[in-house]
Amino acid sequence: MNHSNGLLRSRKPDVIVSRVEGSDVLSPISRLIRNFLTTFGFTVPQMIILSLLSECENGKITQAEIRKLTSMSRINISNALQGLKAEEHVTLQKLAEDPRKQYIFLTEEGRVAFKQLVLQLAHSDTRILSGISEEKLAVAEKTMQRIRHNLTKISC
Repeated sequence: MNHSNGLLRSRKPDVIVSRVEGSDVLSPISRLIRNFLTTFGFTVPQMIILSLLSECENGKITQAEIRKLTSMSRINISNALQGLKAEEHVTLQKLAEDPRKQYIFLTEEGRVAFKQLVLQLAHSDTRILSGISEEKLAVAEKTMQRIRHNLTKISC
């Protein structure tokens, strides 16, 4: 059973993070995730965007689609994209039919950085899940699978 990075596989990760932040039990996990991302130079909104881009079958997404999938504010998306673009993790391409809109693409550098981040987070999962019975992990995994299933009805 794969318990690693269930949070990252979600189609709407900021909703999960928001729910995590609202829980006294899970607040330390939320802080851990934020601190972990910071050590790699990422913010939670940037990680959400990288996660969405890594899951898009067509390899591109618009800001409007990110808003629809995540409920992130325009300013959070814009700030996250500025940082990702500055680090060359994404590129932007204006739409021919509407130059006010643009597609966001994950670069090879972004793909590599995201993969490394996910691997490091998966390693951290092992330590986080230490001492939790297989039975309880199975229930948590089933719950996350259901959440992912419900969220995958929304596609890129």
